[in-house]
Amino acid sequence: MQRWRRTVEPLYVVFHACEYPTAKTVRSLSVEVSATWQKEEVEKKAIAEAARKAKEEADKKAKEEEEKRIREAEERQARAEEKQARAEEKQARAEEKRARDEEKQARVEEKQARAEEKQTREEEKQARADEKQAREEERQARKENKSTPSIANAPDVADDNMQTVIAKKMTELNIQPCPNGYGFKKTSTGYECSGGGHKITFEQLGMK
Repeated sequence: MQRWRRTVEPLYVVFHACEYPTAKTVRSLSVEVSATWQKEEVEKKAIAEAARKAKEEADKKAKEEEEKRIREAEERQARAEEKQARAEEKQARAEEKRARDEEKQARVEEKQARAEEKQTREEEKQARADEKQAREEERQARKENKSTPSIANAPDVADDNMQTVIAKKMTELNIQPCPNGYGFKKTSTGYECSGGGHKITFEQLGMK
């Protein structure tokens, strides 16, 4: 900003007249001095006004530049905060999605674990049932082996025990039993009823 310095210069009046000026001469000199002084005052006021306007313009420009600087700084800050907010929101959505995925995976794994546990229990139950059935079949086989005599020891005419063995085997093998209730007698290949219409072999009876 240009600063104006007020300069005060002395006013010199040079008399080019006789030693004793007349009243007319004095009046003329007074007019000239007054005019010169007024001109200087006008110039000084013009300079001061120009300086004032220049200062006002400089102050206005400085204020505008400061306001612009502040506004631009605020806009940059607002953009930075908005960018940060978007980044945080994006991060929050990503974390929320990851949490949902983990929860979903946990439910799937829990469901799979329950299914595997159920299958294990069913397999154990089936194994126990199979084991029980095997023991029962083994017991029944031992019982049958005990009640079923060998071919050599089998009676020629079926007694009550042999009749029971024959009836049971015929039922298991879907062999038509004797409707007349005849007793069975031993042959070279097995047993047949007294009427001769119904037979069962030693092999079918499990006899050796």
